[in-house]
Amino acid sequence: LCLLRAWAAFVVGGIWWGLARIPTWITLADDVLTFQTVLRRFEIPNHTVVSVKALWSDPFGTMPVLKHTGGKVTLISAMDGFHEFLTRLKDLNPTIEVRGM
Repeated sequence: LCLLRAWAAFVVGGIWWGLARIPTWITLADDVLTFQTVLRRFEIPNHTVVSVKALWSDPFGTMPVLKHTGGKVTLISAMDGFHEFLTRLKDLNPTIEVRGM
């Protein structure tokens, strides 16, 4: 029983940690992207963005991943204004590869 509880806590904690790292709010300025998650707020310069590609896509939405020179950020395409965000980001940095959106 203790092993089952420990395993359940590990699974639930992992799911919470993963979901808490996904941004719920994105602000795009001329030179910086600001991401707000449940746990923190962080920024990356627009010129460091390399690509935005779909991790997977199904009838309920797409799970895009934004790659930049310092790592990657998993996003949710179901956010209000997501496609406008992509269009503006591509306008600011035409070298960004956008695929699967």
